[in-house]
Amino acid sequence: MKHFPPKVVVVATDLSEASQSAIDAAAWLAEAHGATLHLVHVYDPLPFHAPTALQGPSRAMEEAAAEVRAGAAKALEELRAARLAELDVETHELSHDDPGEAIAEHAQTSKADLIVV
Repeated sequence: MKHFPPKVVVVATDLSEASQSAIDAAAWLAEAHGATLHLVHVYDPLPFHAPTALQGPSRAMEEAAAEVRAGAAKALEELRAARLAELDVETHELSHDDPGEAIAEHAQTSKADLIVV
């Protein structure tokens, strides 16, 4: 296989307990092959957009979006520190209305060899 052993492994998480199996599998693969692990969380920006009849996003919506991003960043960093401290890990919070597309775009941009979900 052209992309094995992997050098970059992307794992997507919705920050739920259910996504831990994917994180564990990706961490095992990254550790076994000395790969960099990209821990990715995608959040939907649409709840923070003003209706089209309004002119531009409101300050409250911008602040809410910033809080969601900061919360995701904090959660990813806590996860990295608690469970993935021994690995080479990058955390990424992505704002996109289609999680699958966002993960695929990140994998392509980061030249990932493997995506784990």
